[in-house]
Amino acid sequence: MTIRDFFILLIKIIGLFMLLSTVFSTLPGVLPYLSISPFWKIIASTLAMLALMIGLYYLLIKKAGWLVDVLQLAKGFDEDRIALGNPNKLRVVQLAILLIGGTLWVIHVPSIIFRLLAVFQQTVNQYQFNPSNAGGSLTQLATNMIAILIGYLLFTNSQRLAQWLIRQETP
Repeated sequence: MTIRDFFILLIKIIGLFMLLSTVFSTLPGVLPYLSISPFWKIIASTLAMLALMIGLYYLLIKKAGWLVDVLQLAKGFDEDRIALGNPNKLRVVQLAILLIGGTLWVIHVPSIIFRLLAVFQQTVNQYQFNPSNAGGSLTQLATNMIAILIGYLLFTNSQRLAQWLIRQETP
């Protein structure tokens, strides 16, 4: 594997992780403000955030080779190749996708258990429920469930996604 290929794969993996973390942290964070702020401000800021996210996605996933060339990340090394023992490029990307899916599970499974417990406490004991500190928001619960589903899909489809990411780098 050449140093340039390594940096291209690293940038693509970082782009995929940034995309998923933005979808599961920033977008759900906007929802509580829908009742507080004027609707048009929320829509405008959400659209601006989505445009920025799509721009970053395009730059990090589609133009990773160009980014490596512009930032000159592959220059200044003594050797052009990285001796990692003979790794297959597909396996490296597949491992990174599995790590991203695992990270989604590690982050969101405890949160979903906490939120399910808070919703259960709300239904059992309605008199002492305080929604400000219980964390039982149904929107957050749904977001965590979607994150777990996407983590599962990343696990089960890691080889296809890795092949798609590698195919995207060839012109």
